[in-house]
Amino acid sequence: MSSFLWALILFAKLIVHYHVKKYLEDDDWRFRVVGEPENSFIRTGIKGENGTFEITIMVSSDPPVVVFRIYDFAKIGNMALDKKGKLLDLINQYNHNNLFGKVYIDDDNELTFSYAIPLVGDTELDRESFIGVLYISTNFVDEMYPSIMKLVWS
Repeated sequence: MSSFLWALILFAKLIVHYHVKKYLEDDDWRFRVVGEPENSFIRTGIKGENGTFEITIMVSSDPPVVVFRIYDFAKIGNMALDKKGKLLDLINQYNHNNLFGKVYIDDDNELTFSYAIPLVGDTELDRESFIGVLYISTNFVDEMYPSIMKLVWS
């Protein structure tokens, strides 16, 4: 990749990152930026009915997307195989019903929710879409949480 193209991609990523920070600042969200500008991400929290969730927001240039992740929103630990099968069925059902986000079990037996917005061509991430995805992500996890934990604790 030429240095000009790399610089152009980095510039576009920094512009999106700037807008994400501005949207949060304009609505008085508490957040923190982690890392150096070219490789940083933003963390903010949001309270739902069933818990408070930390959302990590990352801007990627290859492919150009904004990713929202709620890491380890439920710790499932080591489950018996029959319970884990039921949990996998429940996760599959949630993933099937949600067109844009996905839930998965990570290597630490914790559930993570991920939602990505592709930035293709002239697509811009406007404030309303950004804030909407924050709430959609949180509402999705907040609605899932009780049924997942009921299964975990049973």
